[in-house]
Amino acid sequence: MGARPSSFSRGGLFNNVDATIAGYTFQVGDTVKVKTGANKGNDFAPLTFVPEFLEDGKDENSDIRLLVGNALDFGEVSDDGRTLATDRSIPRNSEAGTFLYTLCNPTEGGEGFDENQLSEDPNSINYEPIIGTRVRLINPVDEEKTKRQGKQKNAKTGKEYDRRTLQVSRVYESVRPVAGKASGATKTTKPATTTTKSASRTNGSGKTAAVESPYYDYLNGVLGANDGVLPKAKLRMKLMSYLQGKVATSDRDAAIKFLFDDKNLAAAPGVTFDPTSDDKLIQLNG
Repeated sequence: MGARPSSFSRGGLFNNVDATIAGYTFQVGDTVKVKTGANKGNDFAPLTFVPEFLEDGKDENSDIRLLVGNALDFGEVSDDGRTLATDRSIPRNSEAGTFLYTLCNPTEGGEGFDENQLSEDPNSINYEPIIGTRVRLINPVDEEKTKRQGKQKNAKTGKEYDRRTLQVSRVYESVRPVAGKASGATKTTKPATTTTKSASRTNGSGKTAAVESPYYDYLNGVLGANDGVLPKAKLRMKLMSYLQGKVATSDRDAAIKFLFDDKNLAAAPGVTFDPTSDDKLIQLNG
């Protein structure tokens, strides 16, 4: 589960080029009915992973759309497109899975991107640490996919082409963590130095939790940005968006883990949360 390729159950673009990964987004397309095959008649909303590259010698970034699978099988995409809420893994044999697997295991061998830098959160997928990594991209013909799906047809010219799958053949620079800094190319700032004093409060089960944590500052910030109320089910994604670029990735992940604990939420000062309620709303007091 999660982002790491070790847990993983197109076009002729970017073939034999050196480039830097400049960014990415997860994107969801319109829902349609499957017309053929075993899933005929079922709903399908394409979930794609769209990496952005700056090729050596070029001034503008280019991107490519890589299919992950049916978005209906996954969770929400964060507002910035960087995080996918899910307890599932990206399929290894999907277009996105092939690219990400070869990023960590280049086809030419050698050192790939260190997947230990990727989030271990079993309930979300985020690839921000790969931004800034310089790679050699290849786009070889995928005979199995061509046989399964047929050749790709250019709508304008009518010409047909073998299908290809984007891969990484070599990693020139694998982003490594630096002590005191967040991994990846995304700018970060240090966590707030103010600390929320310990709070003693009775939660929904009748037990009292005493907690001291700066993460309550993040919670108050998220609630304040969302009219003072938020269902717990949406807390993870809202925290991801709110903390983007503000704190180190490791601090963000730790905050999410801490705040997703019912007893920690119930003990949050200035906040009302009843874990036994049906809606599990988190609300600012006053």
